[in-house]
Amino acid sequence: MEYQNNMEFEIQHGFLPNMYNSDRLRVLEVSNSSVIIKMNNAENRSVFPVDNFDYWCF
Repeated sequence: MEYQNNMEFEIQHGFLPNMYNSDRLRVLEVSNSSVIIKMNNAENRSVFPVDNFDYWCF
């Protein structure tokens, strides 16, 4: 999938990195190698390598 800034996703129960019991996440920044996200119930951001983010989300 091609990610873009400000994309928003609904978090499903299978998204294991969901430590904050959030129901949505937003893509803040995308580069060739990483995706920076913020979950709606978290104050911190998370950084994933693109391949890992694909694995956790799809």
